[in-house]
Amino acid sequence: MKDYYISENGDFFTLHFQKYRNKRWCVDIIIPRDRGTENAGISISFMTNKRQVQVKLERLVYCTFVLGDWNEDIEIDFKDGNPKNVHLDNLAERGEVLTEESAAMMAKYADVYAKNFDYVMKYIRFFADIDTEDAEDLTSKAFIYLCSREKKEIVGDFVALWIYYAKKKAQSFWLWRCKPRVGKVDEMEWLTGKNDTPIGLDILNVLPNERWKVALWQQAQGYSQEESAEELGVSVSMVRNYRRDAKNYMRKYLSTDREVMKMYS
Repeated sequence: MKDYYISENGDFFTLHFQKYRNKRWCVDIIIPRDRGTENAGISISFMTNKRQVQVKLERLVYCTFVLGDWNEDIEIDFKDGNPKNVHLDNLAERGEVLTEESAAMMAKYADVYAKNFDYVMKYIRFFADIDTEDAEDLTSKAFIYLCSREKKEIVGDFVALWIYYAKKKAQSFWLWRCKPRVGKVDEMEWLTGKNDTPIGLDILNVLPNERWKVALWQQAQGYSQEESAEELGVSVSMVRNYRRDAKNYMRKYLSTDREVMKMYS
């Protein structure tokens, strides 16, 4: 087992203990890989869950020091235009730094923004059950992101795309910054096999990972793996891992916590 570390400069390395040879701590520098074309940037490869993965180095730096959690969908802009300069100070989420192209796109859709802002905001506020102020902020960010992401003429319904990106931002906001609403006994009848339990036990709150909670709750509501993946903004394989790990953790917890078992015996 290895622990991986990354610096604000994008230096990526692993620290491990050589138990059977020199019996000392060793640091191995992991060399980034060019992603192929001149402006594609660089990636890093490492082992996780017994498999090799490759991720964009700038995304790893940004998620580590800014978001504090992994986000596969986030897109990063380089302030100086150099995709190989992955220092934290050079990184910004797509849409945070306006270019001439994105400013022109925003000006083009200014009337659409003014006309539909309240509609999109109220939709997001209801969808994510968040405060109006937060919904307004996410709606604006989604508009800027959309105008920054699309380099050419936007094909299709602009407002529908705007809502799509606002929903993705709201999902992330809800999952990681708001208190999860899942876990009440009346929402978890599928776990207990009863619907008359008088006790308000936050059964899902024993799970240490917020996405485990959501994935398990969604499975109870009949979500397919594909639907959960779309809602959470992750791959289907990640949803499968969330559900498996959550069930294993829950099973272990319930088998050892005698008081919980007594409540539902």
